[in-house]
Amino acid sequence: MKIPKRVLWCAGWMGCLGIFYWLSRFVFFELHGMKSWPNTLAIAALLILLAASVAGRQILSAGAVAGYIGGFALAMAWGSHGVDPGGGATSNTWIIWGGGFLIGVAIGLIADAVDRRKQRGT
Repeated sequence: MKIPKRVLWCAGWMGCLGIFYWLSRFVFFELHGMKSWPNTLAIAALLILLAASVAGRQILSAGAVAGYIGGFALAMAWGSHGVDPGGGATSNTWIIWGGGFLIGVAIGLIADAVDRRKQRGT
């Protein structure tokens, strides 16, 4: 992919990530109550997105953003909240969100490798 297309591709996915980060961090905060986890995952997704764009791995960059969004959706659907014996709040939504993110990145890596292999004809 040529450099201007890479820049547009990266900017588009960064825009999607930024919009969903804003939504998950501020608009949907009451659903999950996490302050730093959305930041941590967004930074990880941004770094993967930038590295993938520089390397010309478009599917991986899409997988990172899709993993962030999909992980959030999975966490909100299947997450559970409780109270530990000491009275503190517990939640597994951060584990589900992180796992969904990693699955999205893994799918992006695998799909990118398959696409590259197919393009080479081997």
